[in-house]
Amino acid sequence: MMEIFSFDNFLGFIFLFLPGFISIKVYHSMVASDKYDLSKDLLELIGYSLLNLILNIWLILLNIGAGWVFQEGLLFYFSCIWILLISPIIWPLCVKWILCSKFAKRYFLGNKKTAWDFYFSQRKGIWVIITLKNGQRIGGSYSENSFATSYPCKESIYLEEQWELWDDERKFKNKTESTGGVLILGDNIEKIEFYN
Repeated sequence: MMEIFSFDNFLGFIFLFLPGFISIKVYHSMVASDKYDLSKDLLELIGYSLLNLILNIWLILLNIGAGWVFQEGLLFYFSCIWILLISPIIWPLCVKWILCSKFAKRYFLGNKKTAWDFYFSQRKGIWVIITLKNGQRIGGSYSENSFATSYPCKESIYLEEQWELWDDERKFKNKTESTGGVLILGDNIEKIEFYN
């Protein structure tokens, strides 16, 4: 029974669990996705860890061939940190970069779950007019201090500035005095118009 808790088994667990766990957490922090259930996706996590080891096989072979384990402690420890921590962060960044490239967009679905996520993930400053289901229109500035939720959260939007609108036109009149912005829940929104 005590063999299960041996140091070798602990190291094996770390190398088969930690890199995949880090990669999955990094990737899910960058793209819209359902909440990750570790208990259901343990094989996927181990698969990512194994893929990380395969991609770093050159470093493992260098460690063995050059004898860093026995001679160069600092190089050995750095290579362990690279394999366990650094490369599992780099791979999801590379995958996201590839999926966002023009070439990949022609052949893959992309990493945005909804049109809402696609538009607001661009984080560009824009003027918006939001028409609510009760017919009320709210104008405002969506800029760097504004925020829109992403999947799987329900849609809501925070505009950092609220602006009064002309009654008969889709034009902005003036900034509402002492505005701290406005928060609008997606259930109340009928449509959103964007203006440069």
